[in-house]
Amino acid sequence: MSVSVCAEIANSLHIREQTVNDHMRKVFAKTGVGNRVELCTELFTRHHLPVITNPPLSTDGRLMTTRARR
Repeated sequence: MSVSVCAEIANSLHIREQTVNDHMRKVFAKTGVGNRVELCTELFTRHHLPVITNPPLSTDGRLMTTRARR
């Protein structure tokens, strides 16, 4: 995580920035990802994509917006 994000989280929770980093590393390890982008992708793929019935996908597998389908 970027320094500013970790610092902001730590300040709002009244904990050390290192504690935030330690927790994030544990989350990454448990989910089998290496960073926040991969974590978001994994969570979306596991929990949100299955809920969408017949999602409109482009030829490369990306979700298409309403505008892109026209």
